[in-house]
Amino acid sequence: MAKKLEIKKILELKKNNISQNEMAKIYHISKTSSMKILNKAKKLNVSYDEIKDKDADYLFNLFFPDKNNKIVYEEPDFEFYQKELAKTGVTLKLLWQEYCDLCEIKDVISIGYNKFCKSYHAYVGTKKVTNHLIHKPAQEIEVDWSGPTMRITDEVTRKKYKAYLFVATLPYSQYTYVEATNNMKQSTWLQCHVNMFKFINGVTRTIICDNLKTGVDSHPREGDIVFNSSYEEFSEHYTVAVLPARVRTPKDKPSVEMSVGNIATAIIAELRNDEFNTLNALNKAIRKKLFEFNNKKFQKKFDGKYSRAEIFFKSEQEYLRSLPKLPYEYGKWTYGRKVYANSHIQYQKNYYSVPHINIGKNVDIKVSENLLRIYLDNKHLVTHRLFEQYEIGKYMTRKQDLPEYFKDIKYDKDYLINWANTVGLNTRRVIELIFESVSIEEKGYNPSLSILRLCEKHKDNTEFELACAYTLTKVSTPRYKHIKAVLHSQVLQNLVQEEKSKIKPKGIMRGADYFKSRKEGVK
Repeated sequence: MAKKLEIKKILELKKNNISQNEMAKIYHISKTSSMKILNKAKKLNVSYDEIKDKDADYLFNLFFPDKNNKIVYEEPDFEFYQKELAKTGVTLKLLWQEYCDLCEIKDVISIGYNKFCKSYHAYVGTKKVTNHLIHKPAQEIEVDWSGPTMRITDEVTRKKYKAYLFVATLPYSQYTYVEATNNMKQSTWLQCHVNMFKFINGVTRTIICDNLKTGVDSHPREGDIVFNSSYEEFSEHYTVAVLPARVRTPKDKPSVEMSVGNIATAIIAELRNDEFNTLNALNKAIRKKLFEFNNKKFQKKFDGKYSRAEIFFKSEQEYLRSLPKLPYEYGKWTYGRKVYANSHIQYQKNYYSVPHINIGKNVDIKVSENLLRIYLDNKHLVTHRLFEQYEIGKYMTRKQDLPEYFKDIKYDKDYLINWANTVGLNTRRVIELIFESVSIEEKGYNPSLSILRLCEKHKDNTEFELACAYTLTKVSTPRYKHIKAVLHSQVLQNLVQEEKSKIKPKGIMRGADYFKSRKEGVK
């Protein structure tokens, strides 16, 4: 159908001998429309001179009287729907269905889904909120390393060192975070993420990152993306999904790519003549420039009325999820540490308790700057404060981790030797030798406990004493493995038989020979 204004235009062009092909090529009027108007004008016997002073509505009613019956539709409240669309899970189709339901209740006519979408996009175009149409608030944040770097100058040697820039941008508001670092290691990458979420005081639902080895181990064309363990652990801590951009596809994270360029001007170029002697001093200057950058009004978007910070604080921050109680800490893993009989594992030169039901099992340890976390089969068991490097032979013990027999007594050297003494002198000597062989008393606790617990399990103190006595003749400092080996060998049986043979019979014993000789004498 030709537009109202095209009726007058087509007749004017025809009067000036402009062909239909030229109309289509130069004035972008379709041949179908021009043909329909010209045929109708011929049928009505009207020319351009007769209608040139008529308005568009008159001409439309003259040429298409059958289209004059207008249907009144319920006009959608697109301002309201634009705000609703910002919420998680809300789509245009859902809003259209709700609009139709409302029209049915009000007994008015609703527009179709296609017209609803086109009208909404037209509304968005007039309001210049295209960015809000593409992105939802707090839905995602894009992160990357900036290509351009900065410099730190050593105050004494005057040597210059590179400072790398971590950049993160919220696509909805374009609110940006920047941090300078000494390196681009995995621990630094993750700490920047922690600082980023602290800066915006919340957590988005997704992170869009590049395919860096600090985050992604493998991004195949087909199949699952493989994240490195630390990045996956970070995402679980903040309950955030990580979505790597496709390889060599910067358009997958356009906001941060654009921010990197803006940062090059707003921060790097602005500070190019300043000298910084420490990373801390550089980051203070960056934070000041970043504040100015985020609070500067957009030049083209939103008619220049709003800044990144205004949009973020007014329209986006409220949709962020809350930060976890404790921030994520990057840590190094140590695997396969055995839980000793005293419910502790050893890390470096100190000991940390583990729930006693795990005695004898192998656990994994994750050590961060301040904490030591213990896991069994990827399940977190307990977290301890990490001892300082100068602390040696210390025990970090939770009372609930200990067995019942362990909770109400203090396990020290005297207690363990007295316990061994209740078994026998040989057992006592074994425990004494253990304490004589260690540099500090605490190191003797676990090997002593393992031997005494072995005695409890064996239950026969006499046999245990024999095993200890034999071991003392073979090993200078007996340990659990030595005594256990004797208890499960033929050696112990030989020792028991030998010990029995040493026992002298009580009273007068007359054998068969005595009675035989007496009987013969009687005869």
